[in-house]
Amino acid sequence: MRILRLGGLEAAVIHVGHRALVAVERHDGTYDLRYSHWGALDGPRLAGDGPDRVATGGTEPWPRDLLERIGVAGTDICGRVRAPERVAVDPEPLAVGVTLGELVDEYLDVLVHEAVVVVPWSGPVRPFLPLSLEIDPVSRAEHGALVEVDPVDYAADVARFRGWLDGSRAALATVVDRGLLDRSTACSLLADELLGYASDDREVLFA
Repeated sequence: MRILRLGGLEAAVIHVGHRALVAVERHDGTYDLRYSHWGALDGPRLAGDGPDRVATGGTEPWPRDLLERIGVAGTDICGRVRAPERVAVDPEPLAVGVTLGELVDEYLDVLVHEAVVVVPWSGPVRPFLPLSLEIDPVSRAEHGALVEVDPVDYAADVARFRGWLDGSRAALATVVDRGLLDRSTACSLLADELLGYASDDREVLFA
């Protein structure tokens, strides 16, 4: 939290973060799920080869080299941000041994989480962008999706998908307001349009 002093008054500025879920693959193909308070800001630094893992029984340890790649010193794992540029990853898992389907159904909130980062057992890190597929962007999201984005051109790809969603949502909202479609049908149409907009080599998971 940062304190601003304006004309003798103090105002607290609370940084709400850019929340991400980080899913690290286990040797059995399931995932350990962790929370990153600022991880959605820093997709490019998460790109690269997935770190090696050593199974140690119940919960596989958080890989030290991955922590260092995303800006958390291996000796300073506290799950909190101490500097604006640091990406904090909570060392305590939210869940152990979950599938991606369970992540989407039970842990993802597309109105809260701005990114999901999947760290495979081997191979490149795969960032996903959570999107609400509701026509009203501030309504409680009953329809949502995860769309895979480019880990190298992360920021531009995220901006492109969000711009497309804003435009498509606005167009469908006009149709709904005119009584030509109900909201449920419009949400389904938006999901279909997302599949068409995303290229074939991108994975799309619906929540």
